[in-house]
Formats: sequence, C-alpha cells, structure tokens
Amino acid sequence: MMEPRFRRKQVPALNTASTSDISFMLLIFFLVTTSMNLDKGLPRILPPAAPSEQVESQVDKGSLLRISISSNGDVKCDGRKVDMKQLSLYISRHVTNRGKKHVVQLETSRKAKYDNYFQVQQVIVSTYRRLREEWAVRHLHKRLAYCSAAEVRLVRENVPQKVAEIYANVEEEDGR
Repeated sequence: MMEPRFRRKQVPALNTASTSDISFMLLIFFLVTTSMNLDKGLPRILPPAAPSEQVESQVDKGSLLRISISSNGDVKCDGRKVDMKQLSLYISRHVTNRGKKHVVQLETSRKAKYDNYFQVQQVIVSTYRRLREEWAVRHLHKRLAYCSAAEVRLVRENVPQKVAEIYANVEEEDGR
C-alpha cells in the first residue's frame, strides 16, 4: 500500500469566542474617554414671578438702558444704532453711573437671528465681568479670581447683573 505523498494540512480554527468581548471593551473605552460637544448656552437665573404692575413700578425710567435687536440684525441702544464695542461702552457707563439701581433691558425681535442675540448677550456678560473685576481691584485690591466666596458675593452685590429680556416685534426704522 502506498501512502499519499502529500497530505493536506488542516488549518487550525481560530477561537473567536473572545472577539465580541474585546469589541465590547473597546467600545466602552472609547465612549468613556472621548468628550462630547455640549451645546452652548447662557446661564441665567430667572427672578421669581411677580405681578407685572409691581415690576414696572419698581423700575425708574432713568435707570433703564434699552437695547434692541431688530429683525435685520441692527442693534440699538436707547434708539441709537451701535456696534458691539460701542454697546459695551454704553452698558459700562450706564452701570457705573446708576450703580445698584440700573437695569439693562434687552428687547429682541422674534425674527432676529440667534447669532445676533448671542453676540449681544456675550457683550453684556463680558461687560459685567469686566466691571466686577474693576470693582474688586479698586475696593478689595485683588483680582476677582483670588477673592473668597464672601468677597465674590460682595462684588456681586455691588455690581449686580440686572438684565430684563423682552421678545417683541422690534422692526427697522423704515418699517415703523
């Protein structure tokens, strides 16, 4: 009897039982280690609800700075068209002159682009941040980042951020 000269070698089977486990572990690893992009937002603490008559009677007309955003993106401050740098100066001057009694009223057209609204909000927030920083340096002789929690509360009490928002039909001058 003659034996075949060439035997076919069998390829050993791969053990794939742990492949799904490894894939699952990699999936968990990447989910845990990657950062997700979060939506940008504006942190705001809303005041408690009060009757509108009370709110209107508390605000002195002279202490009110009116900022409006029209549907075409024009930003006006007390009726004058301004750019973002001028807006910051108007807010800064108003808050400094009126002290704690100031109110910034932001009136936005319902048709205004969110980007315009967001830019104005950024100017308002950065102006308040700068004013608080200046107050801390002037009165506490240190930057706000180095203040204790009690000192930060003191700064916020002396430079309060008072912003009232209204959504209305603010139109361009031509449409009025």
